[in-house]
Parts: sequence; C-alpha cells; structure tokens
Amino acid sequence: MSCEERDRMKIMAGVKAKELSQVQAAELMSLSYRQAKRLWRRYRDQGDASLVHRLRGKPGMRCKPAVLRAKVLKLCAQECYADFGPTLLAEELQKEGIVVDHDTVRRWLLASGKRTVRRRRQQHQRKRHKGQGRARGRDHQRWPNAYFAELGLISLALIRAQAANAHHETH
Repeated sequence: MSCEERDRMKIMAGVKAKELSQVQAAELMSLSYRQAKRLWRRYRDQGDASLVHRLRGKPGMRCKPAVLRAKVLKLCAQECYADFGPTLLAEELQKEGIVVDHDTVRRWLLASGKRTVRRRRQQHQRKRHKGQGRARGRDHQRWPNAYFAELGLISLALIRAQAANAHHETH
C-alpha cells in the first residue's frame, strides 16, 4: 500500500467507527462527496484491499505484447543485426513491417542484457595558463599608459614624470 492508500484506510476506519462523517472523509481525502461515497461502499464490501489501486501489478495499456518483444530480440540475435544500435535496428525492423520505437528497442536490449550502457568520457577541462585570457588580447596588460600613448592622447614620458612627482610629493 502507498502512503496515500494507508491514509485513506485510516480515514475509512474513522467512518466505520462513526468518528467521521462521509462529508468530512471526502474533505480529508480531497475527493468529492460522490467519489467518497463510492469509495466507502467498496471499502464496506471488500475491506482494506478495495483501497489499493486496482491496476497495480498489471501491465500498462500502452505496453507492447510479449510476443512482439520476443520476436524483436530474436531478430536482434541474428548475425545481420548483431552490431546495430537501437535506432538503426528500429529502422530496419520498420522495413520488415515491425513498428517499434528506438527507445523501446533500447530498453528491451538493456533489460535482456544484449546491450550495455556506454558512458561517454567526460572531457578534460584545461587549466588556463598565464596569458590565456578570454578574447581580450594583451591590451589589458598595457592599460592605460602605453595604450593611451599609442593612441597619441598622452605621451609616455609625461605620464612617467607625473608618476615620479606624485611619488616624491607623498614622501
């Protein structure tokens, strides 16, 4: 039983013991009153087992037949399809009139043990060395003195003289 089904069982036991009304039970289970009445009727007739979802343990509605699965796996074992991946195998099967999605084929092959998951190796991250900036070039190393001097905005000699004067004034 799932947690939700166990909670419903406790609530239905409260209804059975007349500690709760069906309206209160419906609110606690977040169901409509009519659905709670249906659930109560089934619980009264069948007991705790009626609260378990009735499709549990059954194959899904969209499940492919076991006969088809066996046929696909048998074809896969043939030598002409032995080295095919799931996508190519699904395409070849479609040519033969068997329509199965490549993901279904992959799942079936993995479950039968005829294929294993190949993990891709993680790419090695290279460390950036000095001088390997991000598309900035080397302008940031010459900034601002040589850069402005090169553009003719300020002379390098003037900047050096100003820097020296500023250094002497502070000392």
